[in-house]
Amino acid sequence: MVFRIPEGFNDALGSPLLCAGITVYAPLKRYYKPNFSCAVIGIGGLGHLAVQYAAKLGMTVTAFTTSKNREQEIKRLGASNLSSSINVESLKTEQGKYDIVINTLYIEDEEVFKSHQRLTAPTGTYIQVGAPPSKVNFKLDHAYIILNQIRVAGSLIGNYDETQEMLEFSAQNNVYPIVETFEFEDFPKAFDRMEKAQAKFRCVVNVGKWAQANGLWK
Repeated sequence: MVFRIPEGFNDALGSPLLCAGITVYAPLKRYYKPNFSCAVIGIGGLGHLAVQYAAKLGMTVTAFTTSKNREQEIKRLGASNLSSSINVESLKTEQGKYDIVINTLYIEDEEVFKSHQRLTAPTGTYIQVGAPPSKVNFKLDHAYIILNQIRVAGSLIGNYDETQEMLEFSAQNNVYPIVETFEFEDFPKAFDRMEKAQAKFRCVVNVGKWAQANGLWK
């Protein structure tokens, strides 16, 4: 696919939006209404973008995380509140409060994972974007979902129109990932940080500069 790059778009930061960005933007835009409450579970590569998009769409955002030492940073992204993503007793106090829940995590603890689903308000939407290992099937809290008429959705990427819209929205609202940048020669360092889950939050490699230097730029 080929997309039109909007005027004012930050090319140096924008590439992860074509994967992580559209993965969270598409379902949030599809199911939101202004003034909805939104829970974002897990503030990593997907979650820190979901917080920004949800806030810019006009939703009130609560970030569920284990990184409360990053409270000010997460609030600057657009979250109004922070809460624990793994404390079952804390999660119980938030049950049924959120019109949209977008979960960027897969938690093996069944009670914690069901508590994530129970954050969804009656007739609300639960969106799962965090994937378990390939041979693991996660379990839905069928009783809570059925009795409360919960819509369950997933997202990997979006279609062409959604992706173009996401690029425009990002440029207009200054929504970009937090990235670590590397020269092409340092690609192995970037890959190593990604493999070890040490990157914050995405690694971007400058291929263009290397291509220009080697006569491959057209």
